[in-house]
Amino acid sequence: MILKCLGTFDMDTNEKEAGKRTNIDERKAIRRPCKILTDFSVENRACMGIITDISPFGAFIKSLDIFQTDEIIRMVIKYKNGIIKRTGIIKWSNQSGFGLQFALE
Repeated sequence: MILKCLGTFDMDTNEKEAGKRTNIDERKAIRRPCKILTDFSVENRACMGIITDISPFGAFIKSLDIFQTDEIIRMVIKYKNGIIKRTGIIKWSNQSGFGLQFALE
């Protein structure tokens, strides 16, 4: 299951290019439900959370921490075959967690 969720990170060139276009609604991208532990940092504050849904463009992280919109997040996802590092921007936050948009890399 975790590899199915992590497979979302393997976008091909066409998907990356589509994500750069302004007429593509990234929020309508297919989101995959999952439960993936992640370490992340915001403003040099180390935190942990659980990714509960993910798409090629973003994710929701369940966390007790509350953040401001537009803060930069750096995250590390560990799995049995290695790690994935991603950077993103927090788009919204509440008591349950926060939604983030991945930076195109």
